[in-house]
Amino acid sequence: FIRAHKETLARCDGVIIFYGFDNDNWYESTIKEVIKADQVYRERPFRFKIVVCGKDLLGDLHRYNDFIYVEKDKFADLKVFYNHLNQTIG
Repeated sequence: FIRAHKETLARCDGVIIFYGFDNDNWYESTIKEVIKADQVYRERPFRFKIVVCGKDLLGDLHRYNDFIYVEKDKFADLKVFYNHLNQTIG
């Protein structure tokens, strides 16, 4: 499973992380895993890195500059997703 996960991170075009259970340790380790994959395992950087947050969790998160942060309710509207995607990949 771990090997398949790392292979996927090395080959995928982007990452969408859903953060909805208020677990700061999981959030930080997941973000750091994506950053490490972007710097070590990949030939080209991710085209987009998005964090979708559950209700009332977005305000308390440590934000990383190269990630896009979206509230879950706004992400459900596909126009928001496409706008962020278009800004990121052009």
